[in-house]
Amino acid sequence: MTAFLLAVHLLHLALPALALAGLVVAMAGWLPGWRGRQPWVGGWRRRWAWTFLLNLAVQLAGLGLFQADGKMATYGAMLLASALAQFVFWRGWRF
Repeated sequence: MTAFLLAVHLLHLALPALALAGLVVAMAGWLPGWRGRQPWVGGWRRRWAWTFLLNLAVQLAGLGLFQADGKMATYGAMLLASALAQFVFWRGWRF
């Protein structure tokens, strides 16, 4: 495998985590009851970076557990982990 193919494979592995992190971070501030609230973790870039790293860790754990890339259970776990991260970042337990 060439370095170019390795880079393409790694990009395709990380792309769902990247896209999901961007969507969840962008939409989290629009939730009813969360408007006007200051997030616990700094700006959107920091929240995006933490969510991306968390999603990537879940994806790598799913790859190790299922021995295959792209399982729907892994994508569901990524969605759950990123939603839980936004809940913590925005202090969702305070109403």
